[in-house]
Amino acid sequence: MVRSFIAVIFLVVITAVSNFAQTQEALKYVNEKDASLNSLQSRVFAKAKQEKALASYQLVRFNNLVSLKDQTSFSISLPGKTSLTAKRKWFKSRKANEWMMGSALGNNGSIFLSVTDDDAYGVIHLGNELYWLWSLGNGLHILIKVDPKKLPRDEPEDWNPLPHTKKSDQSKSEGQKQTEKNGLAKTTKDTPTIDVLVAYTPAVAANQGNMTSFVNACLGTTLYSFWNSNMNDTQIDFAIVGTVQVNY
Repeated sequence: MVRSFIAVIFLVVITAVSNFAQTQEALKYVNEKDASLNSLQSRVFAKAKQEKALASYQLVRFNNLVSLKDQTSFSISLPGKTSLTAKRKWFKSRKANEWMMGSALGNNGSIFLSVTDDDAYGVIHLGNELYWLWSLGNGLHILIKVDPKKLPRDEPEDWNPLPHTKKSDQSKSEGQKQTEKNGLAKTTKDTPTIDVLVAYTPAVAANQGNMTSFVNACLGTTLYSFWNSNMNDTQIDFAIVGTVQVNY
């Protein structure tokens, strides 16, 4: 009887620890005065604060960025809001230290993350609110709340959009349905792959905390956009075949 009681307690504790690990808080906020920025971080930080669409910002670090790779859900607290649960819908890993993830956030949001080593770039939508996550280098990030009214228009003044049609489950490809089900994106040997050479100027490099992470984030955003457009990872893929800095 005693052994059975101890076994039950042990099982409850293990389950609680496991659930906590799966939903651990992703971000921790950093006081600007305690950040101790190096020269690169200071330069990128100053540039980020000049962003025209910036409404407010916070410095943040991830509690355990590496562990997010193996989690299907995690918690994230945005400034002034209660903690929300992000549930993974799309995941792609290119190398052990390079991966990207798209997740549903709460009932009316989404979050995209592209990670290289300790640095991440991301976009967060929550209702009508938009946040950008930019790397300052060495694991430090700036979380920017965006003022949508200050963003440049995507279309000319006289543009007339087509009526919006809600995407139904029937319109999704089988590959996308499987990706949503298991949260993993996979390519095959028959997947068409577009080779990409990335060229950038010194000015671009000077304004990024981690240039490799930034390039990977651009690639990840492209792949995630295709996935959101019902093109799964067996239909198209991209490969960065080289990066080069060009004095232009």
